[in-house]
Amino acid sequence: MSTSFTHAGVLNYTAPGGAAGGESPATSVTAPNDSQEVGTVEIPAATGAAVAFVCPFGGIAVNARGFKIVNRTSNQQPIGIRLNGSSSDQFSLAPGGVFEWANPVNPSATLVTAVSFSTTAVQGATPGYVDYYAFGT
Repeated sequence: MSTSFTHAGVLNYTAPGGAAGGESPATSVTAPNDSQEVGTVEIPAATGAAVAFVCPFGGIAVNARGFKIVNRTSNQQPIGIRLNGSSSDQFSLAPGGVFEWANPVNPSATLVTAVSFSTTAVQGATPGYVDYYAFGT
């Protein structure tokens, strides 16, 4: 069954020189998807640094047209983000940070077929959490 998702956003910011009221144009991307995976990965208390976790893709076999990941680690550690089975972190997502993308159609190259993340420090005495939202074909 094909469904769709919509990613919409506006960035509000303080302009150079401190002038308030900066705002990007509103953007919206709607795309069809055949499969979706939404959930939370728990990072157990006292998990060591450099431990990798996979964001499940379920039935998304061709490309993730839309994806969002939210870092809710309890000890405020950045997480390393890995795309397409990379064995090393391609970039870092700060505590409280959000990374997302949306494509209305599959791109002609470099499809996203997997997302994982890694811890960058020892998780504290309480678990941490990373939320993920994946939509694709």
